[in-house]
Amino acid sequence: MLAASAYDVIHDEEHWPFSQYPMFSRIAEKRELTWLRLYVVTPDGQEFPLLTHRQVFPFDQSRISKALGAIRTRPDHDDEIRLVLKNCLHRYERLREQRRHDGPPASRMRLYEVTWTLHPAAANLNTPDSRTLIGEVLP
Repeated sequence: MLAASAYDVIHDEEHWPFSQYPMFSRIAEKRELTWLRLYVVTPDGQEFPLLTHRQVFPFDQSRISKALGAIRTRPDHDDEIRLVLKNCLHRYERLREQRRHDGPPASRMRLYEVTWTLHPAAANLNTPDSRTLIGEVLP
């Protein structure tokens, strides 16, 4: 067990269930966080971020952001991002109609890259410093 874990730490690789513990193995050079975040747009144009597991089931914020980030590294990623967003929009609405979450009705879905300057106690959690539109889909 120790040898397998040490191998992953030394080679900076991850083989389940062993890990190089990436959360603890890098030093933050900036006091800034950039994240991919899904938003629904209501029929009247209001935007709401999808923050709960119930709204993006079977994913959670962390996994969906990582998956979308991985897709963005591929050539010709725009079409694949649109497919994922369309799937997420349909799933969001189906879950809402089944009353599995209490989010607002969605007329479209957007993907933004959002950036925050880190503040103590996450005081600016709901107000990112910047948002860059990555993709948008209609039903």
